[in-house]
Amino acid sequence: MPDGGTVDSIVNAASKAWDIVKDNKPSASAKGSFCQAIPGNYAFNKISGWKKESQAWSANYSNLFGVETVSIDFELDYQWGGQIEGVSGMFLTNFNVFCKNIDVLWGYTVNVDATVSGNAFNSGSKEVPVGAIPLVVSWQVETVLMSKSKSVKLTAHGNKALQVS
Repeated sequence: MPDGGTVDSIVNAASKAWDIVKDNKPSASAKGSFCQAIPGNYAFNKISGWKKESQAWSANYSNLFGVETVSIDFELDYQWGGQIEGVSGMFLTNFNVFCKNIDVLWGYTVNVDATVSGNAFNSGSKEVPVGAIPLVVSWQVETVLMSKSKSVKLTAHGNKALQVS
């Protein structure tokens, strides 16, 4: 039972990792996988007022001849601004990254995954907590002759902020 309208911890009660693309194909389960940063001492159904945010981005690779060999279109979604009546703070849910489209030339293999990097945390203050969670999206592009990989760290916050590094 919450004590005095305060948040005692910020937790992720959802997914910790999921495949976005496996062997050149978007994962069907990726759209339903997500992480969150919510109060640990309140039931989820006590949180309301969510606002939705979405962003799209692409990753593209070309060969030595300038021919585009891999094109991946990503979509990032999250709901922010969740609040509990009588409690200060803003929280985050349904933080998700999935593949909208992928084009891969023959001879190339692409795999993409998302992993929660650390724990959900308070990026605000003790008096006004802001739930936040870091998600790392990593992808590998391979042929029999080369292998390239890249990772992007995305940290979403309950106040709508999104950090990319």
